[in-house]
Amino acid sequence: MYVTLNTILTNDALKEAQKLIWQLSEIGVDGLIIQDLGLLECTLPPIPLIASTQTTNLTPEHVLFLEKVGFTRVILERAISLERIKQIRAQTKVDLEMFVHGSICVSYSGKCYLSYAHGKRSANLGMCAQPCRQSYSLVDAQNGTLVKDRFLLSMKDLNLSQHLEELLDAGITSFKIEGRLKEDDYVSNVTAYYRQELDKILVRKGLKKSSSGSVSLDFEPNLAKSFNRGFTDYFISGKQTAVANTLTPKSMGEKIGIIGEVTWKYFTLITQETLQNGDGICFVNEQGHLVGTRVNVVEGDKIFPEEIRFLKSGQTLYRNYDNNFLKVLKSPKTQRKIKIDLVLEITQELMALEIRDEDNLQTKINLAVQASPAQQNNDSKLEESLAKLGNTIYAAQSIAINAHNLFVPIKEVNELRRQAIEKHSQKRLLSYELERKTLEANHYPYSVNMLDFSANILNQKAVDFYKKHGVEYLDKAAEVGASLINKPLMTMRYCVLQELGFCLKEKKLSLPLFLVDDKSHKMQLKFDCNTCQVQIMGDI
Repeated sequence: MYVTLNTILTNDALKEAQKLIWQLSEIGVDGLIIQDLGLLECTLPPIPLIASTQTTNLTPEHVLFLEKVGFTRVILERAISLERIKQIRAQTKVDLEMFVHGSICVSYSGKCYLSYAHGKRSANLGMCAQPCRQSYSLVDAQNGTLVKDRFLLSMKDLNLSQHLEELLDAGITSFKIEGRLKEDDYVSNVTAYYRQELDKILVRKGLKKSSSGSVSLDFEPNLAKSFNRGFTDYFISGKQTAVANTLTPKSMGEKIGIIGEVTWKYFTLITQETLQNGDGICFVNEQGHLVGTRVNVVEGDKIFPEEIRFLKSGQTLYRNYDNNFLKVLKSPKTQRKIKIDLVLEITQELMALEIRDEDNLQTKINLAVQASPAQQNNDSKLEESLAKLGNTIYAAQSIAINAHNLFVPIKEVNELRRQAIEKHSQKRLLSYELERKTLEANHYPYSVNMLDFSANILNQKAVDFYKKHGVEYLDKAAEVGASLINKPLMTMRYCVLQELGFCLKEKKLSLPLFLVDDKSHKMQLKFDCNTCQVQIMGDI
C-alpha cells in the first residue's frame, strides 16, 4: 500500500507531516509518495520514499539526483518520450514509474501556477481548480482573435495501453493509472483492462508479476466505455498534434456512428453499433458545442431520445453512458484468487493436509481422527469438500487425495481445511517483508546553484536541503504571496499553435500572442521553438 503526501508544506504542516509519516510506517505502509524535499531534512522512519511526478522528473540528471539523496522510486513526468525514458534508465538504477492512463496535466507537473494566480487555489497544495479545462480565446498583438472560446489547454486522456511492452523494455517497473475523482466503475473497468494486457505481455516474455493471485472477470473491459475526453499517447513517440480536445473538457465516450434519418421523434444510425434504453449519447452541434441527451426507447433501428431538436443527419454520435455495461460493473463478480495445490493424506489415526501456493509457500497441518474402512470410494466427496474455499483469497489449482480406502466424516475434513487455510494465511502475512531503508544524509550536488520560485520551496527545511546540496541562491515558492505578474504560470511541452496548425516555423503571426479567458485575464504565450516548449505568462 502506498500513501500520497505529494504537496509542498509550510513549516507548521511539515511538523504534522513528519508525525503522520511515523504513524504510517507503524501500520506497515509500503511506500510514501512525496513532493516536498524538505521532508528529507526531517527525522523519518525507514520507509521507502517515492518521488512524486510533482517533482518534475524529466531528465537523467534530475532523476539521478533523486536517487542519490535517497528515493527508491521516481514517478516520471507524463510529457516524456520513450527515448528519454531509455536515457534515464541507462544513467540511473532507481525504480521508475510511469503514468499510462487517465487525465493529463497540460503543464509540466509541479510547474503550474495558473490556478493559484487566478483564484489562490494552489495545485502544489492539492487544491487545483483546473483552469486548463476552461475555454480561452487566442488573440494576437493587434487584439485580433485567431480562435474564440475554445478549450485550448484541455488535453485528451492518456492511453498508453499499446505501449506497455515498449515501456517495460525501456525500464519502467511500475505503471500508474490516474484516478482523481473517478467512480468505482471507472476503476474496475480501466484496471481490469490493463491487468489483462500486462498479463499477456508477462506470459509472452516469461516474466513474473510483482503481485500474487489471478483475476477472473465477469465482463469484457473496454476503455472507451469509461470517462474519457478522447485518447492520446501524448508524446511517448515524440512530438505530435491531436493531443488536445478543444471542443469540450467533458467525457465524449465511444464513437457509435453517424446519424442517418432524423424525424420529429426518432432517429436512425449508420453504424454496426447498437444503443440500448437508458444510454447517454452526445454530439458536437453546428456551433461547436458538445450536446447530450438520453435514449428513452430503442425499437429496431429507431432510436427515441429524450431530446431530439438538436440532432442533425450526418452528425457523428458518441455514447458517453453505456447503461448495460455499467449495470454489470455495479454488481461485479470479479475475483482475485491465489492458486493453491492441496494434498490430503488419511491414515487410521491421522489426517494431514498440505497446501502449496503459487509463491511456493507451504503449510502442513495434522488432525487426529478415527478412520474406518470405506464402504465405497468417496474421493469425489473429499475433493468437493477441499475445493470449498468460499470467500477466502484462494482457489484450488489441483487436489490430490491419498485416502487408503479409509473413511472419515466430511465435517472433520472441513475442519482440517479451515485450520490449514487459516494457518497458511498467517504464514503468508509473516513471510511478507516490508522494504525498509534509512535515509543517509549526503551532499550530492544539485544540477544548478540558483533556483527561482518554481522550485516550490515553502519551508525552512527545504531551504536547508537545497543549500546542503550546493544551491547558493533560491526564491521562495509562489504560495508565500509573491507577485506572479509576467512570471511563467505554466511550462508546457504542448504547443497550442502546433495543435491548431499555426506553427511559427511555418506561418507568420503577429506576435506576441495571448490567451484570454471569460474573466478578462490576458496571458502572453512565450514560445521556445528550439526546445519546442511554451510558457504561459502571468497577466499583464
